[in-house]
Amino acid sequence: MTIAFPAPGQMYIYVDPIDNTWAGPADGTFMAVQSPVSPPGMATAFRIAAPRKMMSETKLGDKTLCFATLEVSEDGNTLTRTTWAPAKEDQKTVVTLKKQE
Repeated sequence: MTIAFPAPGQMYIYVDPIDNTWAGPADGTFMAVQSPVSPPGMATAFRIAAPRKMMSETKLGDKTLCFATLEVSEDGNTLTRTTWAPAKEDQKTVVTLKKQE
């Protein structure tokens, strides 16, 4: 996974091996998800919630599929992604990624 901020307020995410790409403003604007496995009409909005925390919402058309938080550890070596479906906040999935040297 690659997350980059190529310009102030802009974000780029690439998820390998599913070839999923998202690029756009980090202000809550929905942008199309580019991926061979994503159906047409899928869009995600990201917004900066804190210095090391982002929140997102993914939709297919007008229907919200999931919410997520992405949080980077203070040392910058760990990214924790927490996802959940609408109205199911008690059923969260947590994935922790560690930076490779």
